[in-house]
Amino acid sequence: MNCDPSIQDLFVAVSPRLGCSVVSPRSFLRILLVLAALVPSEVVVAQQRVRLSAPPATLAPAPTATSTSSSGATLVPVQTAPAGSAAPGATMGAPTFDPYSSSPNPATTVPSLGTAPPAWSGGTPTAPASPAPYSAAPPSGAAPYSGTTGTTVAPPPTAPGTGYAAPGYTQQPPVLFPSPQGFGTPTINWPQPEQGRYLRFFQEVRAQDTWLTGSDSTVEMQTHDIEMAAMVNFPNFFWSGRPLHVTPTFVLSLWDGPDDADMPSKVYAAYLDLGWEPMLTPQFGFDLDWSIGVFSDFNSVTEESLRTPGSAVAVLNLTPTITLKGGVVYLDRVAYEWLPAVGLLWQPNPRVRWDIYFPRPKLSQYLTTLGNTDVWWYLAGEIGGGSWTVERIGTGDDSRTDINDLRVGGGFEWRNPSSLRAFIELAYVFDRKLVYASGPILEQPLDDTLMVRGGFAY
Repeated sequence: MNCDPSIQDLFVAVSPRLGCSVVSPRSFLRILLVLAALVPSEVVVAQQRVRLSAPPATLAPAPTATSTSSSGATLVPVQTAPAGSAAPGATMGAPTFDPYSSSPNPATTVPSLGTAPPAWSGGTPTAPASPAPYSAAPPSGAAPYSGTTGTTVAPPPTAPGTGYAAPGYTQQPPVLFPSPQGFGTPTINWPQPEQGRYLRFFQEVRAQDTWLTGSDSTVEMQTHDIEMAAMVNFPNFFWSGRPLHVTPTFVLSLWDGPDDADMPSKVYAAYLDLGWEPMLTPQFGFDLDWSIGVFSDFNSVTEESLRTPGSAVAVLNLTPTITLKGGVVYLDRVAYEWLPAVGLLWQPNPRVRWDIYFPRPKLSQYLTTLGNTDVWWYLAGEIGGGSWTVERIGTGDDSRTDINDLRVGGGFEWRNPSSLRAFIELAYVFDRKLVYASGPILEQPLDDTLMVRGGFAY
């Protein structure tokens, strides 16, 4: 091969560097071809090493608006399908999670208990067209129980019972489990507790003192009666829904006079009183009362000392405000044994209670309220006295003796929500008589006098 002398000189200069003495031009071209093939592969390997050692590149979010590149070309944003729609030919719905969104994903966000609920944005709520029953609130600034003229009216009081006997009580409903929904059972309308004095086993304890004035004379007699009693209830007596009232009672009576009567200075009464008020229908029922006990001076205790007074009265509710009553009363005394019992009870409103009933009428009316205590005033009448077996002083005879009188008067009664009741009354006592079952004198009249009586119950 003929070569240019200059090229041969170049071969001669390169040959020593390649480790040979002289390299032909053909061999030199082969070496260049081998080097040309090796250089690109080394460049690729170097680029791969650079990519592995460099940090990962961050992809910028896709542009949302048309922009211009540095070369001046206009870039058009990619059109995305609406949420919930799939692209043609796709088998899965469009993703709802945007990894480039700045808002957190609600599914991965821990709720905060302290976050206030969103504000109402539906406008001002309006009141219903008609108010719910029993829920009308008084106007702003109005006093409770205020009338149309601005005067303050007390709440309806609770009417007192007949005489000093305890009135009827609300039967306490079972409220052990009033709402059984927690046990997985269906909803049941269980009876709920009502306001008022509930029936208790030990209902009340009461005490009263009755004093009839007198002086030392042949026709006057002073008496002082101290009475203690406690009421116990047995609910649903004979499956009637009404309780049986059992009241043990003890009475100490202190006597002074008359001068010519051989009477002891004190007598006693210890008895058990049973009361039951069954209702056969909502309109018709009975008021039954019976007592058994010993009435004596305890120096003369005979079979006549055991007395069993009582009463049986039928009750008919004509209207919600009028009740008719009729029956008999057994006094078990020397002078009086049986008496008729007839009358009516009229309650036109919660503030009036007129018990026009013989032999124990009582007209009661609400007066005022002091704090949380209702005050009532009343007019009443009764047949007073009693009957005992006594040992006659001087003769030593055992005799049954009555003290009978009529009493008409009035008084005041207080009661509050804590079940504490109290009363005081003043009466005129007339037609007084001492009646003996045996002896030379069978009846001795006594002068009229005054009676002061007071007591409390809780």
